Amino acid sequence: MTDTTEKPGPIWVDADEYCRRTLLGGAPIPWADSGELASFVSRSAALTRTDAVLIDLGAAWSSRLADPVVLAAMARQTRRARPLRALLDDPTGRALIVDVLSTAAAAARVPVVITLPAPGRWARLAAVAARLDDQPSGDDTAEAAAMYIAASLGDLSGQDIAALVVDEGRTATEDLPDPAAYGPIANAADHAGWPVVVRTDGAPCWSRGPSPAVATWIGATPPDEAHGDWGLVGDLSNAVPDGSPAAPRIVRIPSHADPGDVTATVRSWK
Repeated sequence: MTDTTEKPGPIWVDADEYCRRTLLGGAPIPWADSGELASFVSRSAALTRTDAVLIDLGAAWSSRLADPVVLAAMARQTRRARPLRALLDDPTGRALIVDVLSTAAAAARVPVVITLPAPGRWARLAAVAARLDDQPSGDDTAEAAAMYIAASLGDLSGQDIAALVVDEGRTATEDLPDPAAYGPIANAADHAGWPVVVRTDGAPCWSRGPSPAVATWIGATPPDEAHGDWGLVGDLSNAVPDGSPAAPRIVRIPSHADPGDVTATVRSWK
């Protein structure tokens, strides 16, 4: 962990569940209500003193699963990653995401960073949501999903976005794809001027080696070899997670955290 008197890079705070509990009484994030969303984003950033607002596009898009028409369109797909494609192609959902990012950028006084599930992971989640548990998985599914995600990002090229995070969750090292699988997403991000960051809460930084598609890796442990910029994911603490100079880190605030402890801790970082 790094001495808090010499913070080497921005601290990105992952606290949606905590902020939902403390600011919304546990209610869902109001993705479709611009006024309520602006208030939530602004108050969350002030509460956590984050150096960037993390907007979870996977969660925002998933709010469309409440629409039976969207679910029915997903359930009709039986080929790899097609349920995800049906979700991403929903015109109401695409318009929602544009509005979410415009609202967040206007409400936040810090940069906006978008996060989305890694392609293979998101394809599996979409298949489960559509009750197609027997969907095929593997590299082909991840590659198809990456293309569908990249196509959807074209709508966002004019948005004020500081970086794009591909979130592999707690996927183990041996189950991570080659970073080349992120290629279509990286190409779309490069076209829009966004650096690509990979997040792995269950694997080391750069655990698959260097990749021109990835600018920074934020992982569970430091890299075995120095391949590029890296930072760590860590739980709320007075010591911020370690990393290379100027690279972002991510601090998780659990939903059950005590508000007094959170306030005192985030103030100690500054």
